[in-house]
Amino acid sequence: MFEPMAELEPVQVGLAFADSIESHRSGAILPVQLSATPLAQLSATSIAASGLDLLLVGGASSQQIETITEACDSCGCIVAFIDGHGGDKQVAWNAMVNIKAKLEAHEMPANLGVTDVRELASLADALLAFDSEQSLLEFLHATATERHCGVIYLASGSVGLARYSEMNQAIAAVLSPSAYFVSSVYSANSHDCIALVGIRQP
Repeated sequence: MFEPMAELEPVQVGLAFADSIESHRSGAILPVQLSATPLAQLSATSIAASGLDLLLVGGASSQQIETITEACDSCGCIVAFIDGHGGDKQVAWNAMVNIKAKLEAHEMPANLGVTDVRELASLADALLAFDSEQSLLEFLHATATERHCGVIYLASGSVGLARYSEMNQAIAAVLSPSAYFVSSVYSANSHDCIALVGIRQP
């Protein structure tokens, strides 16, 4: 079911958020550094000096997206801009910290990598975050198939194999054959799922 990554090299994933992050820290404690840089404090110099492989950014304005993208391109750092479904900042934060934790944990199944986030971000006009199976499936069914670029689906370790398989089938059924789809499991995920959906603007 899983295709492992060829190598398990250490990765560094950074978080940057528009608002004070203290209000977005509810939920279980994850075994990662839950620190985020305020967007106002990001600069080309700080990004280059960070040595990050991937920067996950939540709640950025159009101007901030342009500036951060240029800075990341100049130093080879992959960047993904994430918004919570319906503008929910808590959902965006939940997705960001769980994806960071999964990428840095290298736990089995080790089939999700920085390259998957890069691929989905490169295909999409926007990345929307979800932290429940119901909201994810409702959105996918309510949105035209041609607008779906792909999905990164990260199930909780508490979800059984049967349910995990059902969710994979349900997601795949509403995506076009050309959509990018990768799924994995993160044992410390406190939500029934975390997902990023790549969307094309109509």
